[in-house]
Order: sequence, then structure tokens, then C-alpha cells
Amino acid sequence: MLRITNCFKKVKLMIRSVFFSFFLLFYILNIYCQPKGGGISVEKQFEGSINFIKKTLDDTTFYVYRVKGRKIRIDIKENSLNSNSIENYLLFDLDKKSITAISPSRKLYIPIQASEYKKADEKKFIIVKSNNKKLVNGYQCFQWRVKNVEQKTEITYWVATENFAFFEDLLKLWNRSEKHAVFYLQIPEIYGYFPMESIERTLLRDEKMKLLVTSIQKTKVEDSLFNIPKDYKSYDQ
Repeated sequence: MLRITNCFKKVKLMIRSVFFSFFLLFYILNIYCQPKGGGISVEKQFEGSINFIKKTLDDTTFYVYRVKGRKIRIDIKENSLNSNSIENYLLFDLDKKSITAISPSRKLYIPIQASEYKKADEKKFIIVKSNNKKLVNGYQCFQWRVKNVEQKTEITYWVATENFAFFEDLLKLWNRSEKHAVFYLQIPEIYGYFPMESIERTLLRDEKMKLLVTSIQKTKVEDSLFNIPKDYKSYDQ
């Protein structure tokens, strides 16, 4: 009888060991199943335009990103993405670490002094890279969540990797205090990713802000879009 009891115990231990090994393998596969964004050659980096909308409780703003290598132009539109009227736009040169604001209506340009990026205290952020997926504009996106209890905020990002090598450096150069940017830069291994959708909520799940990509077009971008028009004057002059 004692031998039979010991035999059952060994069988139970074996079953537990098998189940543990299975779940450990499943966990490891989940961690590494998301595509890596690193190691992108210059030739394969995204070039084209990205249209998106920013919605807050009080306002809606429309943006158009034009990306060519390490240069980015951001058009800011107040009415709609289809409007030909551009309120202002920004020119970024990631290699020169320069930012220039352009006002077409006043034919002025203003060099903006970029402040040094400093990462916020990591201990205050809770980061979850889940394997939840959904399609946004034809891109398979993974769900990443960042929570900060002190700021009573959680932001959900749906990110895609399509050689968006510019985006991390753009956020660091721009160095905005908006939570969407600050929270995103806390996430490890974001090189090559771009958030197709992000939603900022309170811890009570009230929505405060939403950014949504409406269209992406891969196309050759003219170099002239990143030049300051010759008849524009510096704001300091």
C-alpha cells in the first residue's frame, strides 16, 4: 500500500512538472512573439506621410507627418485633414537636432531651442506589453499600456512596427511635456514602432485624450518640403 501511495505521489509530481514546463514555455513564447524594431537599415526606413487626429475634451486638431530619412515635417491643421490651409508647420532635423517653426500666413520662421531630453523616474510607471492585437489601417498592432498612479493616468497604445525608425528620436528631440509622449518614452525597446492609436484615461477609465492615425501612405517625399521658403524671414529680424 505504501508503494502504491509513493507511486501516486511521483506521478503527481511528474504531472505538475510537465504543466509547469508547458506554462513556462508558453510565457516565454508570449514575451518574444512581438516583432523587434531594431536593426533597421537606412534604405528600409519608412518614407511617406502619416495623417492623424488628436481629440481632447475641448478640441480636435489634425496633423500630417511627412517623413524622409532623418527629416520630418509636421503640418498642423485646425479644420480638417483635407483642408489645404495649413495654420503652422514644424521642421525637424534629427541629425542636426534642430526644430524650426514656420508660419505661412506671416511668412516667418522661428528656430526653436531644443531642450535636452531627460527620462522620467521609471519607478513611478507600470508598463505592460501585452499580446492583444488588432488591425489599424491595415497594420497589425500590439497593445501596450503605461500607468502612473501618482498622476492618476493610464495610456493605452496600439503600436505597429514598419521601420518607423524616426519616431523615438523625434519624441526625444521635441521633448514635449504631454503625457502621451512622456509615458511612451518610458517603454523599453520602442525603436521602429509607431503608435497607430493611443488613448489617455484616468484611473477611473474616463477618456481625456485620443490620438488616432487615419491613413498612412508610403511614397517618395520631395526634399523641398523640408526647406524654409526663401522669401520667409526669421522672427528675430
